[in-house]
Amino acid sequence: MKYLTQKHFYYGAILSAIIEYNPDASLVLLEQKEDSRKVYHIQTSTAKQECVIFFKHAFEKKIKPNSWLFEFSPEDKAELKDYEDRQIPTFIYLLCATDELRGSQIAVLKYRDEFERVLDKKAFTVSTKKNFPDFYLHKSKRADDVVRIPRNRIEKTFDDLISEVVRESGGYYCPNCGHNIVLK
Repeated sequence: MKYLTQKHFYYGAILSAIIEYNPDASLVLLEQKEDSRKVYHIQTSTAKQECVIFFKHAFEKKIKPNSWLFEFSPEDKAELKDYEDRQIPTFIYLLCATDELRGSQIAVLKYRDEFERVLDKKAFTVSTKKNFPDFYLHKSKRADDVVRIPRNRIEKTFDDLISEVVRESGGYYCPNCGHNIVLK
C-alpha cells in the first residue's frame, strides 16, 4: 500500500486555495511522473488563454523566522522555461509553511520579471516582514536586492493573473485558436 507523503498535504493546501478563489477553473494534471503532482494546466470558463502553475513548498528557516528557502532543480527550471518559451503564462506557487501550519502563506510568482530573476540560483529565499503587504524574493544575500511580490496575489483569479501577464508581455500565443492574444 502506498502512503501519503508530506507534499500531498502541502500541494493540497495550494489546490484548495486556488479552488476557493477560482470556482470556474478546471485543473488538468500535466506532470506524468508517478511521484509528483506539481505541474497543472489551468483553463477557466471565461479566459481566452490557459496557463501553467507549478508548486513548491518549504518550511520556515529555524534560524531566520518568516523566511523560506526554495530549491529548483535544473529540470524544474528547464520545464518552466519551456512553458514560457511557448508563450504560456506560467505561475510558480510557493507554499511558505510554518511548523504550526496555521501561519502558512502562499507566494505566487510570475515567471516573467519575477522567477526569471532568480533563475541562475540553485536556491533562493522568500521572506515576509510583519505588517508589510509583500513577500520579498531575494536575488542575492544583500537585504536590499529583492523583488517585491504582493502577498494578496493568491486571492486573484486566473483571469486577472493571466490578463496582467499578457498585458505586461505584449501578447501570448493561444494554443486553442492559434492566434496571438494582446490585451489593452
